[in-house]
Amino acid sequence: MAIVVILQAIFTTFLKINSENMRNNKVKNIVLYPMLMLVSISCNKNEFSGHISTSEVSEISETKAICGGKVTFETQGADVRVLQKGIIWSISKDNIQEFSSDNEMNNTPYKDDSNGFLCNMTRLTPNTTYYVRAFAQIGLNEKQFVYGEIKEFSTTRSSKTDALVQTRPVSNITTKNATLNGFVTNAGNPVYSERGFCYSISSMEPTIHDTKKSVANPVAIFAGQYSVDIDIKDFTANSRYYIRAYVIQSDDVFYGETVELTAVSPAISSGIVNNITANSAQFSINLSNLGIPACSEWGVCYSTNKDFSTKKYSKLTTSIQTGSYTFTFNSLEPNTSYFYFVYAINSFDSICTDTRNFITLKKTPEMITMKATNITPNSVTIGGQILYAGTPVYTEFGILCSWRNSVPTINDFDYKEVNPNLYTDTYTVNLTDLIDGRTYYVRAYAVWDDGKVVYGDIVRFIPYSYIAIGNLGIQKTDFETRIWLWDELASACDNSILGGKKWRLPTLTELKIMYDHQTFIGGFHANTDDWIIYRSYWSSTTSGRYNYNMDFSDGKSYVGEPYTVARVRCVCAISDE
Repeated sequence: MAIVVILQAIFTTFLKINSENMRNNKVKNIVLYPMLMLVSISCNKNEFSGHISTSEVSEISETKAICGGKVTFETQGADVRVLQKGIIWSISKDNIQEFSSDNEMNNTPYKDDSNGFLCNMTRLTPNTTYYVRAFAQIGLNEKQFVYGEIKEFSTTRSSKTDALVQTRPVSNITTKNATLNGFVTNAGNPVYSERGFCYSISSMEPTIHDTKKSVANPVAIFAGQYSVDIDIKDFTANSRYYIRAYVIQSDDVFYGETVELTAVSPAISSGIVNNITANSAQFSINLSNLGIPACSEWGVCYSTNKDFSTKKYSKLTTSIQTGSYTFTFNSLEPNTSYFYFVYAINSFDSICTDTRNFITLKKTPEMITMKATNITPNSVTIGGQILYAGTPVYTEFGILCSWRNSVPTINDFDYKEVNPNLYTDTYTVNLTDLIDGRTYYVRAYAVWDDGKVVYGDIVRFIPYSYIAIGNLGIQKTDFETRIWLWDELASACDNSILGGKKWRLPTLTELKIMYDHQTFIGGFHANTDDWIIYRSYWSSTTSGRYNYNMDFSDGKSYVGEPYTVARVRCVCAISDE
């Protein structure tokens, strides 16, 4: 070793002299070269004498692998030491002949013992071929880098899959909110960490850097439908909003397709007024578009004033759908002009149609004909009552009576009485000089609206005198002087006003009394030459489903069949005892 040191000193000194002499050309190169060779041979005895090997690559994955090496020394001594060791790698074989800015290095082995050292390779690209070799920096009197052999390996294919998301149409649009809908078709590997929506009024492809609404704290991350409500009450009417669903997976953001949400005014029609009466009208109108957000109220506003200083509404505020609707106005005034318009309201706009009008119908006067009272054989009290004066109001009100016409009119009557107090609601009059036993027909009437006549119901009465036998009042003549079928008995006597009494069919016992006193009472048909149907009289006494009748030629009683006919003589109780 001492010799080497001496030779190195000589070599250094000579190198300085030679440098000067070469500039002065005083010493020939033939003297320099042998000496340099001698020093070089001596110095080479200080170079690394040993071996470094590269281990096989192990634990290869998509982005990681392990490799190392082993340094073997032949030169021993205090000046032989390893300053650093590790591995270098690259996708290019040419880049790892020695250190380069194009290769990667790890000089921190995680394992280092007599069997060698191992280092990690990270941030590798999946499914890619790499070249790797071990290296060591050896410290003698000069630092040297030594390299092992080059190993080739390939990373495995990546198992990572991208998350996929779709944007579904907006739903549940109201005046305040709308529901944004997304669908994760693939949760990805690794599974996405956040999902939601982003929207913009200016960008057709909004990102999470625009307005973003995430699904807060999802219970589980999975593929499938998800939704979120957003507040749209501040959206601008008739403006278009662009919306995309998104998911965040690791450092990547994936978006669905763009859907649109536009704030739109509702669309309505002016409508048609039909079924107009004196007090009501129906409106058929159409709501063809709810608007966006959907309208919260729509209907018809109406008033008797063209300026709508006072007004009423017929409207809907719930369960509003597009389609045709019918609104009914009730409690209208007859013969009155009404103004109306159709309207609809959503959170952005209030729209209405032009003003139109209609006129309710005139309303006919309403009245009743009063029941005949105070009936005697020759007189009666009759009358009528106005229930509604009509629009316009009637101009004449009175009573009509006739015995010739069962439906008396203002042009065909026997008696006519006009109320002298025109607007008195009730009017009665006493008729005299009536014929005993004659049937009379009465009804009230009113004249209105350019001569139109309105009539009340027809009331019938018969001024009758009767024969009294005890407390039994008996008609002097047969009722309506005709024969009655069995199924007509329900209307016989009970529906008649005869002399003001409550008349009825006699019982079979009462018929026997009448038979025994037929000469005293008079007017009975008992001729044996007549058919039995003309000399028989009905009773109210029944046998099963049918009534008895009695033959007044012999006093015998029979049960009448459905096709049987007979006469009727009504009776009444003279007093209530």
